[in-house]
Amino acid sequence: NNVDIMALRARRHFDILNFEECLRVTRSILSRDPFVDKRVLLVHLAALVELDERHELFVIAHTLVEKSPREACSWLAVGYYYFSCSKFELARRYLQKATSLYARLGPAWLAIGHAFASQDESDHAMAAYRTASRLLPNAPLPPLFMGMEYVRQSSLTHASSFFQIAREACPMDPAPRHELGVVAYRT
Repeated sequence: NNVDIMALRARRHFDILNFEECLRVTRSILSRDPFVDKRVLLVHLAALVELDERHELFVIAHTLVEKSPREACSWLAVGYYYFSCSKFELARRYLQKATSLYARLGPAWLAIGHAFASQDESDHAMAAYRTASRLLPNAPLPPLFMGMEYVRQSSLTHASSFFQIAREACPMDPAPRHELGVVAYRT
């Protein structure tokens, strides 16, 4: 029942793509202590996006903006909501507001990259992913997403090198291996 242990468990479930269990754990943590470490809130919001829980995202975003409009997490939640609704320009606007309040918010930069990538704006997406990569060193997601953008641009050599970086950062993650298989198939 230790909140720190539960937070680690939630993060682990998120990392292995068990979003339902992650959400169950983060809901339990937030119901006990809504002012717990922001990292729990970040994992909770990301799990909501992954599970397409728009209503809960809307409620949380509205509550956060109302209670703490000067917090980057509040605007990150709003950006996540609009992203989940496929309103990518609005998502980018609010995600950029989050980064203007706290420029080192790596998840916001990843989401900005996704919003640009969803509209086939690879150059802007790559810039956002590079920023996320600097802010989240040794994390597998930024190089994975940069590799995916290189695949979309048919630059398979570059893509392969980024997938290798992602694979080295998290050897048990199947996503980089899958993407390396895509590159091998296309070459």
